[in-house]
Amino acid sequence: MAERRMFAKKIIDSARFIKMPLETQAFYFHLGTRADDDGIVEAFSVMRLLGVSEDSLKILVAKGFVTVLNDDLVSHITDWKEHNLIRSDRKVDSIYKNLLLQLLPDVDLIEKRDRADRKHDENTWDDNGTSMGQRSIVEDSIGEVSKVKDNNKAHETQFLPSCISSDVWNEWVQHRKEIKKPLTPTTIKKQFKQLEDFNRLGMDTTEVINASIAGGYAGLFALRTGKKYEPAKSKMDITSETYERVQEMKRQQAGQNKFIEGEIA
Repeated sequence: MAERRMFAKKIIDSARFIKMPLETQAFYFHLGTRADDDGIVEAFSVMRLLGVSEDSLKILVAKGFVTVLNDDLVSHITDWKEHNLIRSDRKVDSIYKNLLLQLLPDVDLIEKRDRADRKHDENTWDDNGTSMGQRSIVEDSIGEVSKVKDNNKAHETQFLPSCISSDVWNEWVQHRKEIKKPLTPTTIKKQFKQLEDFNRLGMDTTEVINASIAGGYAGLFALRTGKKYEPAKSKMDITSETYERVQEMKRQQAGQNKFIEGEIA
């Protein structure tokens, strides 16, 4: 049952309501705040709590604001649906609902229905002591995790170089898992670059992977030499090396020229 209730202005601002004594008006508000989701309230308890007379209840009945259902003064607020329109999947049926329908069969009540966000009854328990509602949440969470894992796997092969087939790459991924060194996104990117470089050097990338698996290696090794792949020198490194060689050749040429000039002299 809800902890908050509302009141429609067109009811409480009407002359029919305002003409009632202030005690009766206050009594009506207290009844409304304590009513259940079907607008039913035990008026006798509220009367005792507030210390109001039974005349206030009689006035509300005479004015058509309340209908008394039994001798215990269980009462129904006539304009309940005007005050509070409760969602059917959040409604809790009143314990006096059958009594209300017996006396007022034409009363307009909100029919309760199952919540749309719950696949199972939370009050149903399995053999492990877990409610079906909780298990549903856990299963949904596992499903979301599986989706994330599938997306990660798809990401691993999304940019697979054309020089290697997905089947061979998957064998390499499985091999890394078996040797307890699963691939990371950084390692994947690095090894993709290695495979592309091997392919440019004329190596069969499938044989490179098969040889690395056969050797139980965690890294990819170039064929023939059996040495671990070394990244190619950058353009700047090659330029510096070439410059040094040219300078050495110039120094040697200058030395030879001095020797020749000395012989001629």
